[in-house]
Amino acid sequence: MHVPRCVTCHGDDLEGDLGPALVGPVYIARWAGRPLSDFVQRVVTNFNGLARKGGSDETGTVEQRAADFTAYVLLQNGFRSGPGELSPLADALSQVVIVEPPGRR
Repeated sequence: MHVPRCVTCHGDDLEGDLGPALVGPVYIARWAGRPLSDFVQRVVTNFNGLARKGGSDETGTVEQRAADFTAYVLLQNGFRSGPGELSPLADALSQVVIVEPPGRR
């Protein structure tokens, strides 16, 4: 994952700058109760926008890169990693709802 591109808009700590916070209570409040597919779709849209501006030199499908980035964001928010890679398939991700991680209340 190429996190430095993300920090340009979301800040060094991903707590927001030009773009919204991707960690902490602001992220949780914005995405809690929504399917994970909503967040991944937002990331896909943003990654596609970067690619059109010439800001992407990464390999792999945009959907897989978005799923990988989403896994990183979830880890940064205190979620535990699962037994394998996060699926980039919207059907699978729509079954997962973002909740507040344990211990964050």
